[in-house]
Amino acid sequence: MSRSERLFDLLHVLRGHRRPVSGKVLAKQVGVSIRTLYRDIVSLQALGAVIEGEPGVGYVLKPGFLLPPPHVHAGGDRGAGARIALGR
Repeated sequence: MSRSERLFDLLHVLRGHRRPVSGKVLAKQVGVSIRTLYRDIVSLQALGAVIEGEPGVGYVLKPGFLLPPPHVHAGGDRGAGARIALGR
């Protein structure tokens, strides 16, 4: 599984929890080690995801976060990312 797939999976799992959930539970649901989970949470936060919590307390994703549209490689359709983001 690629890193980007892991991050998408983690976002999906976090969206399924309305209350804080432990890192141990999240790591098991995503299928990664606790250390990888912590790194992935930091990565998502760097992308702008408002994930509140800390080790030993639990984590929760605040509503409203959307990942930026995927990058299009040179020579590709430059408007594809915008159409995907807008659902067109």
